[in-house]
Amino acid sequence: PAYNAEKYISQAIESILDQTFKNFEFIIVDDASTDRTWEIIKQYSAIDKRIHIYQNKTQLGIAATRNRLIKLSKGSYIVWQDADDVSLPYRLQDQYSFMEQHPKVGIVGGFLHFFDDKGNQSIRKYKSDDKIIRSHIFYYSPVAQPAAMIRRECFKTCGYLNPAYIVSSDLDMSFRIGMKYEFANIQKTIIYYRIHRSSITS
Repeated sequence: PAYNAEKYISQAIESILDQTFKNFEFIIVDDASTDRTWEIIKQYSAIDKRIHIYQNKTQLGIAATRNRLIKLSKGSYIVWQDADDVSLPYRLQDQYSFMEQHPKVGIVGGFLHFFDDKGNQSIRKYKSDDKIIRSHIFYYSPVAQPAAMIRRECFKTCGYLNPAYIVSSDLDMSFRIGMKYEFANIQKTIIYYRIHRSSITS
């Protein structure tokens, strides 16, 4: 999902195109942006056939736009890429290999490397074992959504994201997934997570 992301979206898109894992569909939905986001997306779709682009007529928000993305997709796994973050080159390969080897896991994440335009940096680590993750579930999200890979079948068995939760639809989704599947996190950094004032998290 992309909304008024002209400043960062090129870097976000290129981080996916540079993945070591190549067999994917890359779906981008512009959520009625008012800047040059749509123009930039179109330029990339013209040079890589894996990119499929759509545009919301009115702004729907992240949860509803993610639901649209899921319904448009065909793959066995859903991977989020926020329009202002950067995926490390091995992210898709590592998460795909992990999910193929752990069929009970419904959602897998990894470590986040936080950074901002002022050069501040830090790393947030997440536990790997399902039982340990569950013991902390009411303190923080079991899996960082910007770093998530979700088994497609989870949305059929657990439902889609709830747009009524403006800033916590991802947490609600994780809780529902956790009722039927296991959690996991790869023990390495897979996302560079950008901190800025216009993000939904802020």
